[in-house]
Amino acid sequence: AEKNSLTVSNKAFEAEADLAQNFAGLSEYPALRESIPASPEATTQTQQQVQVFDCAAVTDIPVVECEALVALYNSTNGGQWEYRLNWLISTTAGDWYGVTVADGHVTKLRLFMNNLNGVMPTELGNLIFLEELQLSNNLISGAIPASLGNLTYLKGLFLNENQLSGVIPLELGKQSSLQHLYLFDNQLSGPLPPELGNLTSLLNLFLSGNQLSGPIPAEFGGMTNLMVVHLENNQLSGTIPPEFGYLQSLDGAYLNNNQLSGTIPSGTGNLTNVSQLDLSKNQLSG
Repeated sequence: AEKNSLTVSNKAFEAEADLAQNFAGLSEYPALRESIPASPEATTQTQQQVQVFDCAAVTDIPVVECEALVALYNSTNGGQWEYRLNWLISTTAGDWYGVTVADGHVTKLRLFMNNLNGVMPTELGNLIFLEELQLSNNLISGAIPASLGNLTYLKGLFLNENQLSGVIPLELGKQSSLQHLYLFDNQLSGPLPPELGNLTSLLNLFLSGNQLSGPIPAEFGGMTNLMVVHLENNQLSGTIPPEFGYLQSLDGAYLNNNQLSGTIPSGTGNLTNVSQLDLSKNQLSG
């Protein structure tokens, strides 16, 4: 059932086809992956590269965007990445592995399954023309930077299957162009930010396999283009809000394995496009 939900949208972001094999088994609890300590050699290499590289010499993007890329390389031990072709070597950032440059700005950053080990730097928020940030299937820990809210052109944010902790920043609700938000299989906790309801362009919301708690915000009814929502395998409580019935574009909704209570709102019957609705393993009544 989970795999079928991933084929729902013909409007899906172009990265989806390449990554579909990584999105199987979304309803399962994530296997906690242990961080692999950076080797002294890789750490030394990273530090040396960062110290000698001069972003002023980069010819195809602004210095502030180059500095954001260097900050990511430094904070996730780039010397031990699996693929790092031309990083902090070439003075053309568009030649760096996983970096796409268009019209003089970084527009895509794809480093999934690449042994990034460390934290996300706040400087990523300076990549203001970024349309896709793909860092899934790594060993990234720590918090999601609130500065990502600056990325108002972002269409796809893929941070799934890492070791991210802390809360989901409410600033993500500023990303008016966002279509795909994948944060599943991390260690995120705290409430669902009501501000996410401002994501009126969102098609896919994947937050399963975390430690999120509290109610489903009524504001989520504002995501009127939402096609698939995965909230399963968390600690969500309270009732399913009546506003859930406003999501007329929904094809798949997975709220199972939580602590939801009360009755199923009658408005759920208005979701005429839904082909898969899973409310199992909760405390629903009536």
